[in-house]
Amino acid sequence: MKFVLSLLVTLTLFIAGSMFINDVVFSSILCLIGVSLLSFWAGSGLKGSLYGTSGQRIAGFVLAAIFMFIANWLAHTYPFVVRIFDVTLGGGMWAALYFVVAFFATKRVDAVTE
Repeated sequence: MKFVLSLLVTLTLFIAGSMFINDVVFSSILCLIGVSLLSFWAGSGLKGSLYGTSGQRIAGFVLAAIFMFIANWLAHTYPFVVRIFDVTLGGGMWAALYFVVAFFATKRVDAVTE
């Protein structure tokens, strides 16, 4: 599943490059990258915390909620739209997609360091 995560990160970088070439406001490009990273960390971190102790589970849930709150705040403060072929996603939907993919693509081997 590392391939899926790598593909999503590469897609984000290509979209950011395309936005830069097409003279999109620079704050929207930074917001796309920031929202993607925060959502990625939230999804992977929440999945990783499920394999820990009860304190780690609580901390993982709280941090995932904080990261997603910040990502959605960024997406609504500096709005951007991602268009892939005929599919148009707003910033909040992009964050949710990133979170879900990162959550399900993170495996126990990747999340636990023992």
